[in-house]
Amino acid sequence: VILPGAAYTEKAGLYVNTEGRVQMAERVVFPKGQAKEDWAILRALSALVGQTLPYDTLDALRSKLMADHPTFGRIDYLPAPASFDVGSLGKKGDLGD
Repeated sequence: VILPGAAYTEKAGLYVNTEGRVQMAERVVFPKGQAKEDWAILRALSALVGQTLPYDTLDALRSKLMADHPTFGRIDYLPAPASFDVGSLGKKGDLGD
């Protein structure tokens, strides 16, 4: 099975970088040939198997994503780092000794 997915430069997307920031990327060029954006391929496949996804547009898909996971609506926001007790690292048994 070959799914003609568009390259990252050929589609709009949301990405999470290594800092945990959600970043938005815009399409630079249109996909070549019969290539489609990933969400459009999955939407078409869902219709073929009789389980049609309720997203007809990228905006509808993003609205659902952001409603279910509000973090994805916070573009370029840096989440607070996780904290832990550094003092507990020196206790015997904590590091497998």
